Amino acid sequence: MSGLTRYIWHVTLNTGHVAKQRREDVGEAAVAGLSDLLDGILQGARLPVPGCDGYLVNASHAGHGLIATVWRGPWTNPVPILTTATALKSRSAPELWHLMHDQSTVPLMTDRETPPRTPWQADRIEVGGMMYADALTWTGDFSRSLAWSRAAYRNG
Repeated sequence: MSGLTRYIWHVTLNTGHVAKQRREDVGEAAVAGLSDLLDGILQGARLPVPGCDGYLVNASHAGHGLIATVWRGPWTNPVPILTTATALKSRSAPELWHLMHDQSTVPLMTDRETPPRTPWQADRIEVGGMMYADALTWTGDFSRSLAWSRAAYRNG
């Protein structure tokens, strides 16, 4: 990965918490381990979350932006747990930030009209996150690793 991106602002939309996530805070193994997953979800697949039985992830992308959702089965009626968006460049960032707010079914503490500086990653804990609270012990690490995997994919 290029040395250009050294940090990503990590925002939790539900609480307004913001943290500067440095590249060295996410291990190479975590980023590399998600590269195949990222390839698949960028092609439209819904794939198992590595190491998390019973959870799937799917995504869509446009340019440098990525939006992904972690789901819990049963697969005939999956429950959304977490939606995460990654904006690496400023051009598409406002639209992605607005989308994360406009599509929310849960209260948010962040301002729709004030996106953070890029690069950023925004997590929105969905209603299913309350039903499957055990998932919240790993979804933050997963979403940060996915954001860095996306940065490596775009820069690689």
